[in-house]
Amino acid sequence: MTTDIIKKVDNILVVRLGKIGDIITASFVFDVLKKNFPVCTITLITLKSNLDVIKYNRNVDKTVYVNKNILSLFQILKLLHIYFDKIFELNDNPSTTSRMILKLLRGKEKIGFAFDKTNKLLTTSIEQPLKTHSHIIERTAFLLENVGVKFDKDDKRPVLCLGEKEKSDVSSHLNNFMKDAQLLSINISAGVNIRYWKTDYWIELVKLIVSRYSLIKIILLSHPKDKSLRDRLISSFESNLFIIPKYFKFQHYASYIYFSDMLISPDTSAIHIASAFQKPVIGLYPNYEWSFVSWQPYGTPHRSIKSSAENISEIQPREVFNAFLELSKEVNLFKKESKT
Repeated sequence: MTTDIIKKVDNILVVRLGKIGDIITASFVFDVLKKNFPVCTITLITLKSNLDVIKYNRNVDKTVYVNKNILSLFQILKLLHIYFDKIFELNDNPSTTSRMILKLLRGKEKIGFAFDKTNKLLTTSIEQPLKTHSHIIERTAFLLENVGVKFDKDDKRPVLCLGEKEKSDVSSHLNNFMKDAQLLSINISAGVNIRYWKTDYWIELVKLIVSRYSLIKIILLSHPKDKSLRDRLISSFESNLFIIPKYFKFQHYASYIYFSDMLISPDTSAIHIASAFQKPVIGLYPNYEWSFVSWQPYGTPHRSIKSSAENISEIQPREVFNAFLELSKEVNLFKKESKT
């Protein structure tokens, strides 16, 4: 990297809207940009709902949080005085909000995927790899690589930075459990109905697991709105099998996964949180091929199970259990607790 190149890139803007998983799978970009342009300042525009996701990432110098409505214009206007050397528009789908940002903000280079309504606003547009053949992380890296950004071997990965206070809170909660058992996290919540697995299937799966392993503890992760589902699952077993989180902010939720030995979850952000910490993952997916390919666990041992139908409840408990046995053997987990 020459001194001239470093001096030319002072201000970089990254635009990445979307949900929690979108930000976690895009956050490797901040590390890479800092390596390529060590003196640059990185500004991120993302959704307000991602505040706790990006909170502790030291490679982001400034974050502007917006909502997908006209009121976001006032937040974006705060950046009008900055002339950015590079603007990276990383959204994986066309976005009206992103187009507004590209129109309003000044930049020497504006780089993004070649969507029809965005092309004229970009100085460099890159044809997007097929979603049915590429992971979201690979597509994002492809965009940057095509404008000369260099990557090391291990740069392409989900990234999530945890706060020490939240990690300490959860570690203290789990400390006594970790002494005597390995921890399996099960996330039963999902964003949409087609990603909810039947509660009876969760019960059957847990029965299969505890019949084989004697010293396992299950961290039961769920959204508050799914309390009735969680309670039904808990009531089907001895009370000391489950560990119920006592902290509920996002950073605490992620910390529970950080201290787990494995995660089983529908296709949600929990999968990308686990991948960021290189925890083994079993993911349950609807039968959309683009989603199955794009949003699998990345950079960590895993098993991905695709339903034969739109709803993941077509996946059978025995299939998930078999994947659990295979993955446990592969990563040498839960072996000592196996019952004969």
